[in-house]
Amino acid sequence: MLHKWFLVIVVTVSAAAQSTPPEAPKQFYLSGTVVDSVHGDVLPDIEVSLAISNTDSVLQTIVTGPDGRFDFPGLAPAKYALSARGPGYLPQMYEEHHSFSTGIVTGPDFDTSKLIFRVNPEASISGTVTDEFGDPVPTAEVMLFGGAPEAAQAIVFKDKAFADDAGFFRVFHLREGKYYLAVRAHPWYARNDLDERDEASSETSEDTREERPGRANTASSAVRRHSEFDVAFQTRYYPNATDPELATPIVLKPGERATTNFRLSAVPAVRLKIRGTPSFTRAEGSVVLREQILSTLRQVATQNIGEEGTEFDGLPPGHYQLEIPSPGPRVLPEKGSGSV
Repeated sequence: MLHKWFLVIVVTVSAAAQSTPPEAPKQFYLSGTVVDSVHGDVLPDIEVSLAISNTDSVLQTIVTGPDGRFDFPGLAPAKYALSARGPGYLPQMYEEHHSFSTGIVTGPDFDTSKLIFRVNPEASISGTVTDEFGDPVPTAEVMLFGGAPEAAQAIVFKDKAFADDAGFFRVFHLREGKYYLAVRAHPWYARNDLDERDEASSETSEDTREERPGRANTASSAVRRHSEFDVAFQTRYYPNATDPELATPIVLKPGERATTNFRLSAVPAVRLKIRGTPSFTRAEGSVVLREQILSTLRQVATQNIGEEGTEFDGLPPGHYQLEIPSPGPRVLPEKGSGSV
């Protein structure tokens, strides 16, 4: 009888346990306000996205209202990542500092209802490019280089802009950091001595056919004459230096609108002649000339190889790299560097 009574007790306890409903998992929420990090203003129309930390999967995105508020209810205990973006504000993470950001943990021991998401407004650099006479230099190419402040040695190409008819340029959408500017342009009136020689040769040919006296040596004289319009603009580096070693960084803070102006002066242009062995003149391909501008090689010109080699005209003095095709088959181009 004792054994049967024990079985009854076990069954009764099991039935009581099954009648108790399981406890629902507790949910949490994450909310706060988006403000401008510089002025402290609350920011409407900012997209705030929520994701599990260390993943690229966005769980939800909302847009802040006039009060700058955001709210993500019904969250499970976990570590989350917040990001924000909007007009005038580049994409950024919560409490982002260079390459680091802060994750947000939800749970019974954490208050995540009063977050302040401070976002940095984007910065810009603008200015003008003029010549030695104070006239604007339209279509001047402004090249932007930069790197994060903690990696100052990493100067890489970032972006470029072109001056308008008034010589004005502007580079938008910049983060806080250190930047370098380089400017390249070509004088609109520049004509190299090769142009002078070709025109003189054409005139001499016509005069010879008409047998006009006193003009037989016009072409040879033109070859020796260096045209006053055979000029070029050297590449300039902020703050208007021609030597890249003297380039000075522009340090931007969040929301800063930096202004800088460049003044270009025409200098006598350089002619680079390339001569070689007969096998060089028979090489297939072209000679490529590139200018070294900080960490970037910018292609300046390409010339085919003729019977006497090749040459480049109208070059500003600077640092260049030559890429010369090899006369042998399936051989990578040979490269050489130098200054002219």
